[in-house]
Formats: sequence, structure tokens, C-alpha cells
Amino acid sequence: MWKRTDALSERVKFILEWERRWKASKGRIDVAELSRIYGVSRQTAHVWIKRYQDAGHDLRVMQERSRRPSSNPRAVSLDMQDRLVAARKQHPRWGPLKLRAWLVERHPQISFPSVSGIGAVLRRRGMTAARKPRRGAAVSATICAPFADCEHPNDVWCMDFKGWFHTHDSVKCYPFTLIDALSRMLLRCDALTESNGDFVRHILDSAFREYGLPKRLRSDGGPPFFSAASPASLSKLGVWLLRLAG
Repeated sequence: MWKRTDALSERVKFILEWERRWKASKGRIDVAELSRIYGVSRQTAHVWIKRYQDAGHDLRVMQERSRRPSSNPRAVSLDMQDRLVAARKQHPRWGPLKLRAWLVERHPQISFPSVSGIGAVLRRRGMTAARKPRRGAAVSATICAPFADCEHPNDVWCMDFKGWFHTHDSVKCYPFTLIDALSRMLLRCDALTESNGDFVRHILDSAFREYGLPKRLRSDGGPPFFSAASPASLSKLGVWLLRLAG
């Protein structure tokens, strides 16, 4: 059975161990080694330590902070939403595509949202009805499942960067996740300040030590997992994983 743990407890354990070593060695400690033990990047470790020091060594500061983006540049203003709703009331049978074309033709000086953006506004305002699914032949879930050959935990792991966003303190955050394909258990979820292969290697190394090596690892074809400039499109991270498999 996999051990279950709480993210806050792990952060507190890390800080307490760092403080114990810091006092024992009079400030000379190897943060990289401690990061490997607890399965976090050195950058994340330094963020935690600085946050703890700035708070006067108050452990309550280790609570998870909001990752919600500070702003959404694609948000549609209330005035624009009202304009879209009014246009839909005039033409209740028109979809977002036809509605947008009509608005652009009438008001070329105004920048209207995309078709998908207009559709989202109309759905939120209750201006569209859900379509009934078409009747047809049932498709086997086994055929459609992308991981139908997964029979046990550790058969396939999926790793991915979930894009990036700015946190409320204006730090650029790259969320990295590692998931077991069968159980959907989230093995790792780290907030990194860059999509760096060395950081990913430390995270994978800690996960391998905790759960063992999976049979297969899935990722997209972009960096840092692959590199178009190298032979066989292998990045440094990919070479390291191949050596482990061998």
C-alpha cells in the first residue's frame, strides 16, 4: 500500500528538519540534500525557508497559499456581457458564430469576444439550452480509454507541465504533475518557477525512491521531456530516464 501524507505536514516536517540542521551546524546546511529527501526542488525549498524566516519562524505561514491568477486578461466585462445578452434576445435562435458576425458588422469599432467566449457568456447567463445527445451506437469504454492496458499501479505514470500563471505575489508559476494512470493518484504536484529538466529530475527521483520505477512514463513531446535539437530528440532528462530503464 502507498503511504498517505498531508502536504502541509510534509512542509512543516521539512522546515523543522531544516531548522534543526541549521542550529546544529550554525547555518551551514546542504539545502539540496534536504530537498532530495523531501522530494522538492531546491527553488521551492528556498521559497519555504525564506517565507518561514520572514514570518519570524511561525509555522502557520506554511499553509498553502492561493495559486489563483491575480488577473484574467481574457475576462469579458459586464457591459460586454449585457450587450451580448441583449443581442441574443433580439435573435434567440442564433448561435455564437452568427451572433458575433452580426455584431461585428453593426459595430466594427468594437472588439468583441471570440465565438467560444460569446458561447461561454451565453451559457453562464442561461441563454442557451443543453443539446440532447444524439442516439447512436454505443462505443466501448475499453476501446476509448487511453490507458486500457493499465492493470496495476505503476504500469504507467503521466507527467506534465500544466502551463503557467502569475501568483498574487507576481511570481511566475509552472505547475508540474505526476499521476499514476490506473489509480489517478497524484504522486507529485510541484510549483516550479521554470520548466527546467533538472527540477523535474529531482522530483522524479524522489517519486521513484518512494513508489519504485513505473513500467512506462508518458509525457508530451515538448521540452524538457524532449529536445528537437538533439539526436533522436532526446533531452538530458530523456537520456537519464533511458539509463534508468536500462
